[in-house]
Amino acid sequence: MKKILWLCLTLIVTFVLSFCLPEEKSDAYTIAFYNVENLFDSQDDPDVNDNDFLPRGKCHWTQKRYEKKLNQIATVISKLGDNDGPELLGMAEIENSHVLKDLINISAVSGTYGFIHLESCDNRGIDVALLYKRKIFKPLYHKLYSPKNMEGIKSGLRELLLVKGILNKDTTFVLVNHWTSRRAGVEKSERKRIIMGMLVRELCDSLFRNNKESEIIVMGDFNDTPHDPSITEAIMAKGNAKKMGGEDLFNGFGNIDALKIGSTKYGKNWLTFDQIMMSKAFYKKHYKKNSSEIYHPEWMHYKSNLSNGPFRTFSGAKYQENGFSDHFPVFINFK
Repeated sequence: MKKILWLCLTLIVTFVLSFCLPEEKSDAYTIAFYNVENLFDSQDDPDVNDNDFLPRGKCHWTQKRYEKKLNQIATVISKLGDNDGPELLGMAEIENSHVLKDLINISAVSGTYGFIHLESCDNRGIDVALLYKRKIFKPLYHKLYSPKNMEGIKSGLRELLLVKGILNKDTTFVLVNHWTSRRAGVEKSERKRIIMGMLVRELCDSLFRNNKESEIIVMGDFNDTPHDPSITEAIMAKGNAKKMGGEDLFNGFGNIDALKIGSTKYGKNWLTFDQIMMSKAFYKKHYKKNSSEIYHPEWMHYKSNLSNGPFRTFSGAKYQENGFSDHFPVFINFK
């Protein structure tokens, strides 16, 4: 009888504890960046030059094509990291808040994300944004920043977005970038990217003055590689953590040779324009060795062949129905 009573008591205690104790959760999380290649709605915005992305525009951008694009991008987002989407996702080439609202309501990611977006000065109307999982990140403050001294350079530099928030329990600063392209030529446009790198450095320095242990994430499409002066000299980002000074940043994509692929392709050349960097304090607390990845499953390659590069939405003016973007997303799994 005593054995039976003891067994019953054990079962009751086990049952009660199963409800009282919190579920064991993984402490891993993912931070990602994705240039989604012209995510425009099909409505005319008189304040920006979105004429190409209208039903009668150059790209014949209809509501049907827009909805297809949303579903394609949402599918990619849902697969990043541990296959339930990243906890933080920086984005580039977003037209407005409306497309973000539509995106986070797609079934693949529905109910998971909030977003932060501000209209930039870009005359095409493409902006940066930050998506975040509401259960993981609590935004506290956000603002767009542009260089104070343009040094005679014509306007057209896109502002960067700075977001302050609580990531898990830590105060974290996220800087989302989309720098000037190389369309006008690498050397001719390089000065603009260096100026933006100096702005990133200036903002990081101001945060370090307040707290030397500031946890900072810098992400974006920099239109420069990890070895270019805008990254190594202006931002002071290192691909080798052993060479980091106290206020240097660690570039999670600095070792591009080990990746054997880039985040985008121009002609025959792979280029790692999309990168995620972090302050030393964030690196020491959260970074896992060899956890930086460029996401490129076969179904995101044009004609399922990696040598063809990313399966983009447009090849010139030719629409490709099942395309995603001309960039692959990048991500890092953190502890």
